[in-house]
Amino acid sequence: MSCNNNISTISTLTPNNISQDQILESLKIISVIKPGQKLAATPGQPLGITIQDTSSGWLTQALCRLWYGDGRDKTLRLLHVIFDHAFAAMETYLTNSEALTPLQQFRGSKMVDRLTEAVRAALKGVSALEETYGSDVNHSCKLSLLVEKTRMRLEEIKYWAGHKNDE
Repeated sequence: MSCNNNISTISTLTPNNISQDQILESLKIISVIKPGQKLAATPGQPLGITIQDTSSGWLTQALCRLWYGDGRDKTLRLLHVIFDHAFAAMETYLTNSEALTPLQQFRGSKMVDRLTEAVRAALKGVSALEETYGSDVNHSCKLSLLVEKTRMRLEEIKYWAGHKNDE
């Protein structure tokens, strides 16, 4: 599965110099997580995540996580950051769309659509992580809360975008 998409970047609408491609790539990686798989942060990349192969055994995983300072909490924080960047990009477009040219408005609208779909797809991967960590009640609840929060934010974006179109 290729995660590299050629999309027009409206750089002024992307938060903290994180490109839309980076946000979309991270969301796509999250979306393909299956129950039993885990995520790991990719050192040196702002939104870098990889799906961790669980077939290597728990000892190998534990040593790798220890070596890179990775763990469930760090991965959860990274999930929050990825979703926050996606929503920040959508909200920035919705806030500033009047100041854009018609072409930039079209591209921004399509970007919001793509990010919305990518976030929805990524929620399936987060649900798979909930299943993976089902025996860890605390972590499972944190993931469940992330899903609820993200669904609420998607509803807010939908409402906001609908009202922008009514103006």
